[in-house]
Order: sequence, then structure tokens, then C-alpha cells
Amino acid sequence: MRTGHCHCEQIRYGFDGEPTDASFCHCSICRRLTGSAFGSWCEVPSRNFRWLSGRENVSTYKITDRLETLFCRTCGVAMLAKHSNWPDFRYIPLGTLDSDQGIAPEYHQFTGSKASWYKIHDSMPQYETWPEGE
Repeated sequence: MRTGHCHCEQIRYGFDGEPTDASFCHCSICRRLTGSAFGSWCEVPSRNFRWLSGRENVSTYKITDRLETLFCRTCGVAMLAKHSNWPDFRYIPLGTLDSDQGIAPEYHQFTGSKASWYKIHDSMPQYETWPEGE
């Protein structure tokens, strides 16, 4: 099982298996949610995710009519995101994992709206919106 926690360690989660996807998202929502140039996320089937402790300390914020984030009400760390277009998946911020656990982003998405001051310097694929096939 792969595990993670919030900054104050009041909330812990775990998931089994490999993530089905991992990426850097440059959309304006992820930039504001993380306070940085992009969000780094992995996609996990909902059936593989579970709260290990502190579920009572999780609050939900509905960002848009399709997207919500679940966060620690004590330290404010985003613990996961849910998107109504993909209800069978949970999106976990890579920074909350207990270690990198071999999970690495494979591409950049929403580069068409990335921060103008940020330059991408790696050779991973870049998609202006959703990756092809989505």
C-alpha cells in the first residue's frame, strides 16, 4: 500500500496498486490551489483509495460544479481532488505522499494556460488542454 498524509499528520490515506496516471497540471485552478506554477497529481481508482485516519478532519470545497477538493481543516493541505467527469477516480497531490514511491509525472497538461513566467525545461509531452484521447 502507498500512503500519504497532511502537514499536521492528522489525516492519513492509502491506496493499493499503481496510479493509472500522473501529470503536472498548469491550469489556473491548480495554480491557485497549490500557490505555485502547477499541480502535480496522480490518478488512482476510487476503489483503491481509503482514509487510514483522521477522516473526521477532512473538509470539502467545491471549486467548480464539476471539481471539488478535500483538504485538512487544521493545516489546509489539499488531500485529494474529485472530478465529476471521472467519478471512478481520485486525484492525489504527489506532495502528500510519504515518499515519491516511484511515482513520477509523465506529461504536462493545460500548458495553453500555464503561468507566463514559468518555462518548461524537460522533454515530457505537453498538451494545451487535456491529453489526446481524453
